[in-house]
Amino acid sequence: MVAQTRSRCSVRPFVAIRWVSVLTGAVCCAAALAPTPSSGSQDGSCGADLGVECFVAGTTERGGGTPVDATELEGGGGADRGAIGRPCGCRQATSPSDVLECASGEVRAAAARAASGGASGGASGGASGGASARPRVLAVVEVPHRPQAPPVAYAAFATALSAAHLAAFGHGLHLERTTVDADNLEENVLSSVQRLRTLLRQHVSQGTGPGTWDWLLWLHSDAAIVTDEDILRRVLRSAAIVKETHIVVGPYGHNGTRLDSGVLLLRVADWTDGFLIAWQQELTVDAEPDAALARAVKRAQTLAGAKAIVELPAGTLSADVGECAYASVRDEPVVHLHDAADEVREHFFRGAWQWACRRPGGLWGSSPAVLQRFHIGALQAALKSDLAARSSGRATSLRMDGRILLRKQQVEVLLEPLSRYASSRPRDLPSSSMEEVASLCLAGFELAGAASHAGAKACREVLAELQKRGSDA
Repeated sequence: MVAQTRSRCSVRPFVAIRWVSVLTGAVCCAAALAPTPSSGSQDGSCGADLGVECFVAGTTERGGGTPVDATELEGGGGADRGAIGRPCGCRQATSPSDVLECASGEVRAAAARAASGGASGGASGGASGGASARPRVLAVVEVPHRPQAPPVAYAAFATALSAAHLAAFGHGLHLERTTVDADNLEENVLSSVQRLRTLLRQHVSQGTGPGTWDWLLWLHSDAAIVTDEDILRRVLRSAAIVKETHIVVGPYGHNGTRLDSGVLLLRVADWTDGFLIAWQQELTVDAEPDAALARAVKRAQTLAGAKAIVELPAGTLSADVGECAYASVRDEPVVHLHDAADEVREHFFRGAWQWACRRPGGLWGSSPAVLQRFHIGALQAALKSDLAARSSGRATSLRMDGRILLRKQQVEVLLEPLSRYASSRPRDLPSSSMEEVASLCLAGFELAGAASHAGAKACREVLAELQKRGSDA
């Protein structure tokens, strides 16, 4: 077992790592280490465009972010620093494009250091051995763009958070710019798997040795690595992962039963390409990615045995913050906003990124971020925007993966999560904030014509209780 199944959203004891001064990510081109056809030029210089493959190494030189007064920190003051620092773009970025451009600038600067021998494993070797530590994992993230539009905002901020983690532990990052057709999401998924196959074959052809990657991490653009421990090596070095293991998957969330197709590990090997072909075949039968992945896993395990594909215990990797009343970044390794409105995703990841930029320890340090703060705020902001549009006679602008949300979908992805928060009463929210959540939740259900929904009833009861408590006081 990789990790024992934990009680719902219990806080996992922090795994000690070697603390160093603030390690913020720097990115250098893999071309400087092991030139490939996809890495750009072979002289160590990188272009600013996405689609270049990057090695992320720890460094103390980036200086991302602006100075923070000690009074802005929560517990720890100026000494609240860990292995991971502020995310990319804090100092100069003002838009999603700027955040990604910041990463591209780091690619060029770090590539120059690598060419001169300055990227030998990060500051003091990094928290987990830096560039030389094995296994080495290359995270693959597709940054979606709408036709004739800038990158989708949530993808930029989620990627910046993941890059800070990858930087600290000597893992890599491959960014792929993709154009998304909101009217043909099924074809988008098939194309994504095909691009993943192409990248995998490129790395298989390189063999093993310095500068090569042992595993790929397929990470959806609505997911971000937020833990301050080296979760990827912790999983891959566990007893459950053996020589025969080529795919590592896990359920979505602590209580989930469906496999998460947006967070999975793939060994760089020929066998893995065969599995991806099977996944593509299943996608042509049913384009729902999670269901297709589950069928491909079952086929592969039948043919190659259970060791070939390891299914992690729920909550080991992919987290669903909506099922928790409280969770910090130390309890949720990878946050995946799987079924969420695009506006919620943007508010969540932008809010987390901005909060991390204000603290030397980023999301981490001695007082780690509480994810529900960002999630509740994101749900409220999206719902307020929708209510304002509807009250003025305008149609909803809420979308998921670029598609306008139907009324039923709005109830499922926006109102039901708010009602669960209202019922669970997150411990770090005061009664006044909880009353606002319940009131907004109820207004949303009523405007959606779902006043008899169980979630509306729950919000109504919570609101009445809080108001009575206030009048009694």
